[in-house]
Parts: sequence; C-alpha cells; structure tokens
Amino acid sequence: QGFYTLVLNDGVDNLKLENSNFKNLIVLSPGKSPINNRRVLIDYVVRNNFDYVVFADSDDTFSSNRIGEATKLLQSYDIVINDLSLMDSTGLIYLKNYLSQRIDRYKKIEISEILNKNFIGLSNSAVRVEILKPILDMEDPKCIAYDWWLFTVLMALGSTAIFQPSAVTYYRQHNENTAGLTGEQDNDPAWMETVRSQHRKALEKAGFESIAMQISEYKAKSPTSRRLWWEL
Repeated sequence: QGFYTLVLNDGVDNLKLENSNFKNLIVLSPGKSPINNRRVLIDYVVRNNFDYVVFADSDDTFSSNRIGEATKLLQSYDIVINDLSLMDSTGLIYLKNYLSQRIDRYKKIEISEILNKNFIGLSNSAVRVEILKPILDMEDPKCIAYDWWLFTVLMALGSTAIFQPSAVTYYRQHNENTAGLTGEQDNDPAWMETVRSQHRKALEKAGFESIAMQISEYKAKSPTSRRLWWEL
C-alpha cells in the first residue's frame, strides 16, 4: 500500500501484468541498452517526484519485510543495502545471508569500502530519489558494472549508506549473469581487469579522477570466502 510498482519491459514479448496483484502498476518502455534502461528508470522517478525507490531485478525475489525496513532507514540515510541469499536457476536457495558474513549488522558504509569491490547492486538497494538528480546531468557510462559506478558516484557526492541485514534479496545465479558471485567468469583475471579498467575510465569521465586513481589493477589471488563483486 502507498507505493507504485514500476516495471521496465526489456524486450519481453506479450508481457501480461494486467491481472497481477500489483497496485499502481506502471510499465515503462526500454531504453537503448541495458545501461540506458537504468537511466530510464532513474529519469522517471526523479521527474515524477518520488520520495524513495526500492530497486529489484525480475530474476530475483526478496523477503516480505524489504520495502518496510528500507523505507524506515531511508528517513535517516540516503542508501540502504540489504543482505543477499544465493539461489540457483530453479529457485533453490543454497547460500543464505551472503553479505552478513562480511559486513557487520547496521554498519554505516563508507566509499572506501566499495573502491576495490562492490556489494551494492540494483537488486539489494533502496535510495532517496533526491540523491539521483545529479545522475541525470551525466552521460551514461561506458562500463560493464553500472551498479558499481552508480553507487561510487553517489557516495562520492556525499550520500550516506547503511547495511540492513534483516531484509534479504534472493539473488539468482546462472550463466547469463553479467555480475555473479560464484561463477567461473567471476574469477577470470582478464574479465575482471576489463571491468575494473572500464570502471576507472567511466569515473574519470564523470569528473571523479581522484576516486578512479584509488582503484587498483586486478591481480589474481586465491579465492576469498564469500568474495564480493569485482573484488581483488
């Protein structure tokens, strides 16, 4: 109750949502690219004066308390990050509370914590819409890891963030993930350095040269327990 459901249809034929249980449903047409899809959503919520946005991916699901817990904390913080539990392509959960093993409960997150890795995605985050306004004045970045770029920029601009552990996104892992957590590609040094190099260049182009300089080149290491996105 009291919120809108925004769905960006990224090329699905015969999408049928009219008989769903969604209240205040709005379906948006896709942008020109996966990254531009994000821009379309951000543009819509900013220009229509929404207060908060809770992001989600159609591949994933989330716990019933996620929206309520996020909106409570968004009264005090700009960005709320919730936990992840990993599930396979069939929906079987095989690794619970992935982030809670690495991040303390209700920890205030600093930009230094996402310079050489990321754990804030558009599937486990909620934000105050007002902090997204500067993004509309920037060009869409040419990078693979848009979520990493977005939250690095927002925090570089002074946004505050907190980790909220009791709400969970059930994050589906499959071969089509651009950014996974347990796939072979996530341990491929060449792929990882491509992602990190593009990320540095995109930050530089957006005017955050000093931040970009702090992002290290990727060097293959032994797998870390519960490695995060793009982690060294």
